[in-house]
Amino acid sequence: MYRKSGLLGVSGLSSDMRALRASKESTAREAIALFVYRIVREIGSLAAALAGIDAIVFTGGIGENDAATRGRKSPSAAPGSGSRSTKSEMQRENSKSAQPRHV
Repeated sequence: MYRKSGLLGVSGLSSDMRALRASKESTAREAIALFVYRIVREIGSLAAALAGIDAIVFTGGIGENDAATRGRKSPSAAPGSGSRSTKSEMQRENSKSAQPRHV
């Protein structure tokens, strides 16, 4: 269960987001959509519990190398959701060109 779960379990292909993005398989697209949906759901949950969010920081491979996933985290990116706007939107251009910062 622990070795074939997450992105690999959903896609049946890989746990590596780069491989899923390169794949033409529908299961790869479904795994990415579910991954993004879960991010959106958790951000919404935290925003409600904390009465707002000042910043969202992605770390690791998504934070360093995956502007496509970082850019899809708005509520309208969730499967089946309508178009919604958020109080403070992420600056997409910064996300696309973001380079890892070492603090």
